[in-house]
Amino acid sequence: MQFDEIIVGGGFSGAVLAARLSEDARRTVLLIEAGPDYKDIETTPATLLNCRRVAHDHSWGCEAEIVPGRSVPYPRGKVIGGSSSVNACLALRGMPSDYDEWAALGGVDWTWAKVLPVFMRMEHDLGGSRDVHGIGGPTPIRRYADSELWPAQKAFLRVCELLEFVTIHDHNHPSRSGAGSGPWNITSDNVRMSTAIAYLLRARGRANLKVLPDTLVDRMRDRASWKRLTQVMAKRFVGSAQKKSTSAKLEWLGIAR
Repeated sequence: MQFDEIIVGGGFSGAVLAARLSEDARRTVLLIEAGPDYKDIETTPATLLNCRRVAHDHSWGCEAEIVPGRSVPYPRGKVIGGSSSVNACLALRGMPSDYDEWAALGGVDWTWAKVLPVFMRMEHDLGGSRDVHGIGGPTPIRRYADSELWPAQKAFLRVCELLEFVTIHDHNHPSRSGAGSGPWNITSDNVRMSTAIAYLLRARGRANLKVLPDTLVDRMRDRASWKRLTQVMAKRFVGSAQKKSTSAKLEWLGIAR
């Protein structure tokens, strides 16, 4: 197989790249993902749609040592959409000073002034402040109403109020600091809005885009004279991505220009 572009990993950025690059019908795009692919919401497991629970059934099985001697599961998505398909959906931005520091260290395009318009284009936030939030983007952002909060959440916010924390509505506004319901990348009926749904779903019908799930990249090959990647070697699993076939075939996937 030969493609103009091969994207290794269909996670947070991989799914977005595939959708954006394939907008050019002249460019053939291959998206490789080690985990499974669900082509529509109807066939997507409920665990990946339920924003109230982290989905442990589509994870690499990682652990994190939170304190010496104590490890906990650390879900990293092994599925199209990557960790955006399994995480807790909290859509918090960094502080403006963080981005300006990155720019000062050499990433000149990472200033707050340059990333803010990108944040605004990618979201559909009807409840946020219009000076820092956008409408019409692929990712819906909403905040839980008081009636949707669990008793423990309500109690926490009440304690914050008693401790004289300012009650705020928009945690992503640079000038706001306090306590309140956070921003979530979910729909009004509490569906987790992963990049697989927000970006890749609308690109599914394009003839120039191929998604290759259950496929683990084994190695990459480049040509020194070209100074760029020219091929990847991948192993396609037979059956469930969770039950890897030891006889799976390695295949070189070429990038043509």
